[in-house]
Amino acid sequence: LKAEDGRQRQMWIGGRQHVEPQHTLKKIAARKARVLTAVSEHSAEEAQYLLGRKPDLVTPNGYRGLTKVDDKRRAEVRAELLTRAERFLGTKLDHATTQIAMTAARYEYRTKGLDLIIDALGRLVAAEKHPKRKLLLIVAVAATQTGPRPEVLARLRSETLAGEPCGRTTHKLAHPEADEILIGCDAAGLTNQPDDAAYVMFVPIRLNGDDPVIPFTYDEVIRASDVTIFPSLYEPLSRIHL
Repeated sequence: LKAEDGRQRQMWIGGRQHVEPQHTLKKIAARKARVLTAVSEHSAEEAQYLLGRKPDLVTPNGYRGLTKVDDKRRAEVRAELLTRAERFLGTKLDHATTQIAMTAARYEYRTKGLDLIIDALGRLVAAEKHPKRKLLLIVAVAATQTGPRPEVLARLRSETLAGEPCGRTTHKLAHPEADEILIGCDAAGLTNQPDDAAYVMFVPIRLNGDDPVIPFTYDEVIRASDVTIFPSLYEPLSRIHL
């Protein structure tokens, strides 16, 4: 395809990714809109390439970015997260070797890639029977809930470990029997057993620092994590421009 043939290029992109109807709809909406905006120069360039129109305005996106990392505060939050995870799991964790992974998103199980993360974690647990180090996955995805589970709060106040897991969610879900994350964990064999290579701590709230289970902000938890995972399905299709 010739680089200057924008229409053919965009059709090829949509067809190759098997999302031609979605891509066509977004492209038409972008071209017919009175004003098309983007939230950064990077996304403006992406819109021009994928949707065939240069945005009229680049606006602030509300993201203020992370300030300079305070290493001391990061270490404090990380240690406290692992300590709280120990109470929740009923299992002692090696703070020096245990890795903290975090994912956060709107509750869109497939489009935000939560299914991929949980499936991958299940494969890790099945494959690693004698892991040299453990992985703690914090799933910070807000869901309908009625507050912290009383048994979780009781464990956080305890000075000893229970020796068995306290489930996978820190808060009382309104409909746990229909919750896709819990159903996915069941299917993947993620039960937070002491000898597992990886553990799941589903925190179904917005991290604002006021919660008694996880009393830290979103930024603090991100900084304290060793790795963050955001496998979104649709961001490469420029949905953000609409």
